[in-house]
Amino acid sequence: MERDCQMWKKNFTKNQSDTFPILDATLVKIQNAPDDYVNLSSIKVPHVIHPVLMGQIPKKGCEEDFWKATFQENVVVVYVLVSGGETDKVQFFPNEAGGFIYHGNMFVNIRKVDKMDDERTRFTIEILPNGMSNSNILDVYVHTGWEPFAVPVKYANTTRSVVDMMNFVKSSNGTEKLMILSQNGSGRAGFFVSLGAAFCCLNDLLEPNIVEIVKTIRLQRPHSVASLKQYASLYLCLIYYIKKKCIIPEALKAKLEDVTKALETVIREDLSIMF
Repeated sequence: MERDCQMWKKNFTKNQSDTFPILDATLVKIQNAPDDYVNLSSIKVPHVIHPVLMGQIPKKGCEEDFWKATFQENVVVVYVLVSGGETDKVQFFPNEAGGFIYHGNMFVNIRKVDKMDDERTRFTIEILPNGMSNSNILDVYVHTGWEPFAVPVKYANTTRSVVDMMNFVKSSNGTEKLMILSQNGSGRAGFFVSLGAAFCCLNDLLEPNIVEIVKTIRLQRPHSVASLKQYASLYLCLIYYIKKKCIIPEALKAKLEDVTKALETVIREDLSIMF
């Protein structure tokens, strides 16, 4: 794999971890700046026409290139998935309305902050490169309470956000893009995107194949869905979504309950499928 990740190897100090490689083939490159590096991949999601972007939360000192890539790719929606102990990593933009900062030549301005619930906050952000007159406006949704390698605290909030995410992607013409960030841009981000692909299958009246969905995404962003706990939880979230959308026949309720309990047993184990 190392020969397929030369830019990642070349820029070790800009990565959050040295164990989550990213492929040159899916790496988002900044135009006219071949040596600039952003830990960000363009991912073709099963059952979705246009790609989404998956990446790590930018490290301190790497914010300018991150915002350059965000502006270049015309990103208008961002989901940031962190634990309560990782909120200090979300320092690549101010956290109060009216706050602004210059990251090199990139101006970042907080237009509005909305506390949606105890886990989610929406930041409406304006970004503008120095010397340009037209800025981009994007919504950044920060989800807290989601530990690395673990599963979301509340399936309801995650499900709502994933549905919103995939509705955006499915209705987009491809000129406006969506980005998913987590500490390493793989485990939680991969879970989020995989679940969205499964929901798209259901909405298209197809049976979701979780194995193939995760495999397809991992081939583009290694270690996406980074633990057995996360993998099993994909099925639990899918069951939760189905139960909200459908009436379960009486003959299947007992079997569904048995499957749910078995999966809940699995997610209590701290096992990794990283390879």
